[in-house]
Amino acid sequence: MKISIQKKLNNIEISRYELAKRVGITYPTVDNIYKGIFFKH
Repeated sequence: MKISIQKKLNNIEISRYELAKRVGITYPTVDNIYKGIFFKH
């Protein structure tokens, strides 16, 4: 599965850091999703 949040974050003008705070996940996790690096174990 590929998740792309890059365009959406740019459209709503929210940073990766702000998204991580609002959702309650770590910044590195949001950063990996943003960059297209997503691992499922």
